[in-house]
Amino acid sequence: MRVASDPTRSAAYAYAARIDAVAEQRARLQGQVIDDSRWDRNAPSYRFDPHREPETNLRLLASYIEPDDEVIEVGGGAGRIALPLALQCAQVTNVEPSAGMRAEFESLAQEANIDNVHLMDSRWPPGDIGPVGDLAMTEDVTYFIRDIVPFIEGLVAAARRRVIISIWAFPPPAWDAELWRVVFDEPQVGVPGHTDLLPVLWEMGILPDILMMPESFSWPERLPTTRDEAVQFALDQVSPLNRDEAADRVDAEFDDLFRLDGGVFRPCWRPDAPGMLITWETATTDL
Repeated sequence: MRVASDPTRSAAYAYAARIDAVAEQRARLQGQVIDDSRWDRNAPSYRFDPHREPETNLRLLASYIEPDDEVIEVGGGAGRIALPLALQCAQVTNVEPSAGMRAEFESLAQEANIDNVHLMDSRWPPGDIGPVGDLAMTEDVTYFIRDIVPFIEGLVAAARRRVIISIWAFPPPAWDAELWRVVFDEPQVGVPGHTDLLPVLWEMGILPDILMMPESFSWPERLPTTRDEAVQFALDQVSPLNRDEAADRVDAEFDDLFRLDGGVFRPCWRPDAPGMLITWETATTDL
């Protein structure tokens, strides 16, 4: 691994500093922290049918997996990715620290009659003895990892053949950046994305393949049908401490924030966010 002569100028240091800046801003403006309790509360919304028709991005991800593979997914949540992949390989291990997510994963696996899965209650990396598979992957997790180098080293150690990191070109936690500006009257500090992650990998001596996936980020949600509902919808996205003042700000810029389409108000502030797949063979990695 290449080490900067001045650690404060390293890509890993900058990555951690961005995580810290995001946490400071959220605490100051929202009174929030991102911890396991958030994932526990929201776990039911991460339930997806394992037997659904695979999305184009999921099919691309699955193309790297062979029928006899053992797959490790770090932060697999309720199994949105892990459970469909388990239908195509020998075994999937979901390493998930959130109790709420683990409960949803177990429930979905049982309902879908998927028994070639293993659930591990652990943060990542798990310590001296962790799971090993042919492929280690993580989806939408790196945005929240302050100590990114040990996290990546753990993925490499767990993968006999390949590591896959799947993210979005515009990270979902920063999807509402323009709305944030309106509500809080200051720019949002974005979570680390590919422009932060890739320099860390290069600094570690990892030269991954980078694929742009065909589908952009979307999430099932009920869109508002009235102006008042739309204002509340906007506030729910950014959770301001003073909702009355924030509602006035949203109302003042309502026509720029929403468009009426088919009887629902659609948010205009969200950017297009195509998927990105960052992957490399571990045989090429010397850590």
